[in-house]
Amino acid sequence: MNNLKKIHVYLCAVLGILINFIYAGLFFMEIITGDFSIIENQVFISALSLEISWVFLFIWFILRPCKRRDILIISLIPMITANFLNTIFSDSSFWLNTFILCVFCIVFITGYVFAGEMKIVQSGYKKEK
Repeated sequence: MNNLKKIHVYLCAVLGILINFIYAGLFFMEIITGDFSIIENQVFISALSLEISWVFLFIWFILRPCKRRDILIISLIPMITANFLNTIFSDSSFWLNTFILCVFCIVFITGYVFAGEMKIVQSGYKKEK
């Protein structure tokens, strides 16, 4: 396995951490500075806690990416759902949202495959060509 594939796997984790950390910060700022009802604040607090949990999940992934590579596929589910709902219920561009979603899907799916290759290399098994 070459170093670029390993870098790609760790880049997936760093992207996951950054995305969720940024959203956690945005939710935190909304909770502090926003003038929302109690129910709306509860939604922001729930969203904040979920974002923080995803940050820790990606940190956990970094420690053993070949054994925890399924996290990359599982993390696509909320990305796809959020992108789909954002496209339907907001004024954002369908094509831009679809492009961003496709990029993340490609990056994370290839990261999943490369992490599987890391697992094969670490176990000492090599495929015959």
